[in-house]
Amino acid sequence: MIGVVPQLQAGIVLPESILASPWFGGFALFVGLNTVIYLGLTLAKFMPWPTPMHPDHVRAVLRIHDTEDHVMSRRLSEHHDRTADAREQLRASVARQTIPLALALTGIVAIISGLVNAFFNLATLGPIVVFPAVYGLVLIVLAQIMARTRVSSAIMTWTWTILMTLLVVENSWRAAIQDSAVVLTYAVIALVVLAPIALSWRAGVIGALLSLTPIVLAGVDVTRVDTLSWAIAAVTAAGASFVLLGLRLAAVSREAVERVRAQTLESTDPLTGTFSRTGILALAPAVAQTAAQSRSEVGVVVCRVEGMNGINADYGFTYGRDVLTTTARAFAGALPQGALIARWGGETFLALLGEPAPDHASVQAKIESALVTSGVALGKRPVIVDVGCATGRPDETTLEQLVEQATQSASA
Repeated sequence: MIGVVPQLQAGIVLPESILASPWFGGFALFVGLNTVIYLGLTLAKFMPWPTPMHPDHVRAVLRIHDTEDHVMSRRLSEHHDRTADAREQLRASVARQTIPLALALTGIVAIISGLVNAFFNLATLGPIVVFPAVYGLVLIVLAQIMARTRVSSAIMTWTWTILMTLLVVENSWRAAIQDSAVVLTYAVIALVVLAPIALSWRAGVIGALLSLTPIVLAGVDVTRVDTLSWAIAAVTAAGASFVLLGLRLAAVSREAVERVRAQTLESTDPLTGTFSRTGILALAPAVAQTAAQSRSEVGVVVCRVEGMNGINADYGFTYGRDVLTTTARAFAGALPQGALIARWGGETFLALLGEPAPDHASVQAKIESALVTSGVALGKRPVIVDVGCATGRPDETTLEQLVEQATQSASA
């Protein structure tokens, strides 16, 4: 991008003594840096930023109970993995939305700047002044291609980084030829927006390192620029670029955490920390497919707490919640490791196993023993559970049929 601003003669606005003083040069540098930073912030406002959600609100929506429960500990580990995946997916999605738009906007600015510069300087500088307009047209074409095809976010990120680095190099070279501080400022503006649009620390750092060298070298040749001050300004611009990048990535991270926790809330029973009915149904096809490939059977175990209405009526809902939480823990401990535990209904729990179900009598004995050891019913009537089991081949039966068989077994 090229632009030429007519130089005002000393004395028209300010006396030459002030313009030539060192303090005025420092003041002008300060104003220039602030202008570059605010331009970068203004451009960032036109890019799609995920809406953040305050962590306190998220914690109020999703409360984790009984963190010592090994079932919940496993879910928390899976939650962290899912958050990392969701963060990367969201970052890639935002990059795919942002980069084509940024390329198009940069191309439009380059075309306008190039045409204006060519109009005033074609006679003195020659056809070379048309290059920015041609380069801008290339940017717009690439933006259309990226927006209309399935280009990966990584290709978009590095394409943007390479193109903007080349733009910085071209502007720096042109600034040195024309002895223009204005054109050199365009290079700094391109440096500021490089990293936050790329949405990648690696691409941003590499692009900044490759861009700083030509900017600083051009500052040596431009007579209106103090070399040392300009080098400091270029490094400051790179720092502002990284600040904007950090802000955008922080917004992406918050949005990813919000989405994963919302999905976790939907698939998890907030009281017991086990899967909800929705969560277990979502995982059932994968369990069935794995068992079918290994030609093994799947098992379903149902555990129902007897007389929950009476428990709530006699001892209160707080005690009823303690009974359900303790029963869920005991149920998980009575089953083989790897069993998927879900709260199937109000007082009914269900386990899905990728192997034949164990004997229901042994499971019930383990649960009742764990309930006695827990002391949850100390001073109150014992907690009684009914346990039923069913086993079948995934290619011959359905989960609903196995659940019905296990429920009938528990009622018998």
